[in-house]
Amino acid sequence: MPVREGAHVRISLYVPNYATAKMVVADAADMGARPQDLRPGKDAGTIVATGEFDDIPEGMAFLIAKSHYVSTEAAYGVIGRAMEILERHGRTPRAALPAAARDPLVDIAAVLGDHAKMTTRDVLHGLVEHDRRFYGSWTFRNLADLMRAHDIEYGKGLGGQTLVVADRIADAITERANRGDSTE
Repeated sequence: MPVREGAHVRISLYVPNYATAKMVVADAADMGARPQDLRPGKDAGTIVATGEFDDIPEGMAFLIAKSHYVSTEAAYGVIGRAMEILERHGRTPRAALPAAARDPLVDIAAVLGDHAKMTTRDVLHGLVEHDRRFYGSWTFRNLADLMRAHDIEYGKGLGGQTLVVADRIADAITERANRGDSTE
């Protein structure tokens, strides 16, 4: 049984459409609750609530209320105070380990491995498998921008497929090293 089936109080911020509103506020969406009509940004902190609330007038299925919106700047202040409290009590918050620096050219060479060439789709897939956190949002445009920045031309395969050629990647890495450039 999904958790929403047992929820006695349901609260929704802005949602994009009726179907999502129905998932969040259930039958109240059929009785006039319209969190999809809240304006992103302008109605920040405004909620549509349904369920076991004392404040919902008799015969009404939902309540619209203004809660508190915490801006990014204010959130940093809250986090800073929380960190100070932890430190005062002898607890040292551990920062997440920084993501390892990535060198996309070297990573592409690793993805290509022993292959002389590979389709751009397969290279992107391989990059994501190589480091999902870094390359997970990469698109063909990111790959094209990288290739253009290093003057690397694509190859063409059967049916006009765009190919990344291992020798061209290796040449770009060598050329960059000869110029003394750092990684991306």
